[in-house]
Amino acid sequence: MPEKRGRPAKSIIRENILKILNSSAVSLYGYQIYQTYQKTFEPVELRTVYYHLKKGVELGIFKIEKIIKEQGDFTWGSVSERIYYSVKK
Repeated sequence: MPEKRGRPAKSIIRENILKILNSSAVSLYGYQIYQTYQKTFEPVELRTVYYHLKKGVELGIFKIEKIIKEQGDFTWGSVSERIYYSVKK
């Protein structure tokens, strides 16, 4: 039997994100999910949360509800893009 290569499809972090989204009555954007994760589970990097959200969308676990561009005076520019996620039913 050939050895499987690459990252496993199962992830503890993705499962924890799924728990967060399941417990929320509304869709959440990435930074809200990150903040909730930090309070509820072990510390994790923001980039890791965003990676698992993107991977979860690819695997069909999460779906993108909406994308909102917000105007403001941010350190990176004048526009911030918030991507809202929910659980794919």
